[in-house]
Amino acid sequence: MPGKIFVNYRRDDAAADSRGVRDGLAAKFGEQNVFIDVDDLKPGQRFDVELAKALDACDVFVAIIGPRWMDLLRQRHVEREYDYVRAEIAAALQRGINTIPVLVGREGNMPRLPRPEELPEDLRVLAFHHKHDVTHERFRRDMADLIRAVEALRSRRIPGHGRTGRTWGPATPAECVMALLQSSASPMSSWTLTT
Repeated sequence: MPGKIFVNYRRDDAAADSRGVRDGLAAKFGEQNVFIDVDDLKPGQRFDVELAKALDACDVFVAIIGPRWMDLLRQRHVEREYDYVRAEIAAALQRGINTIPVLVGREGNMPRLPRPEELPEDLRVLAFHHKHDVTHERFRRDMADLIRAVEALRSRRIPGHGRTGRTWGPATPAECVMALLQSSASPMSSWTLTT
């Protein structure tokens, strides 16, 4: 049985676009099968624990990248602020979860997928994942293509995708929490800011 779809995004970057992507995925796959923090985290819950559980239950990870995504990544580094968006992506990549970078914006003014050398070490693999654009002007068509991609990833194991070194299936909660802790142990080590 397929797992959930995890929607990762920066609130200060592309919140409205992220909501549109999440709603489009939920309309196809069901509300209960798509995780986004603002809908699925409840008052009083420990969000680090709940995020770990959500990652544990997902088999497709959608990393939404808007026009300010790289600037905010750099800002968190400079200010030494804990970056949950980065930690979630790093954990998904480390665990070999099917990851789709989704670039959002206006046609003709789309962000680009960062190059490996622009990213911290624990995110560099993200640059090698085939990206998908969801533009404001072609939202329905782009979402239909994204849905088809997610369906393909959820319906079969594709070589080079999915969890590595194990049979297909979710990692344990302990493995997920360890991945999050390892990705944040050195908040921005091994990363030189490039301009």
